[in-house]
Amino acid sequence: MGLPGTQMWTWTLCVFLSWMCVGRAVAGPQYMVAIPAVLQAGAETKFCASLLQPNETLVMTITLKSSERNTTLLTKTSSTEFHSCTQFVVPLAQNEDVQNFEVEVRGNTFYSKEVRKVLIRVYNPRTFVQTDKPIYLPGQQCISESSHWIPSSDLPMACMISSKLRTLTTTESDSG
Repeated sequence: MGLPGTQMWTWTLCVFLSWMCVGRAVAGPQYMVAIPAVLQAGAETKFCASLLQPNETLVMTITLKSSERNTTLLTKTSSTEFHSCTQFVVPLAQNEDVQNFEVEVRGNTFYSKEVRKVLIRVYNPRTFVQTDKPIYLPGQQCISESSHWIPSSDLPMACMISSKLRTLTTTESDSG
């Protein structure tokens, strides 16, 4: 067992040394960037960036990287703490694409770079039309209370409305 005073000094020394290690680890600049993991192609979205406890002038650069191009979303130089949210338009894509979201913080004595993957998902809107009966044959008409029907070449049948009679006419499209 040992002397009680020696045991106390041992614990004090351990606590002091661990405080020095933790203090050094936390003493440097800290940053955080939040962005959704799944982004919708062509849509406007935002990310938020925070910088805490900078001990020198730092440059934070945030880039969205793909095999075709790199898009710099933010370059901010600061020697003070900040929190900012930035809106940007997600690049268009034909298919789902995984891109790298890179955060780089650089100073004279500090450097950090983090890369995370984000999924860019293509949004394919669909139209659902509910009618009073399940099937309309080409040329059949029905009375409509709305004149907001829009023709579509993407559907196997196109809907047209006569604004004078307010009747709905369905016709077969070329693709069907």
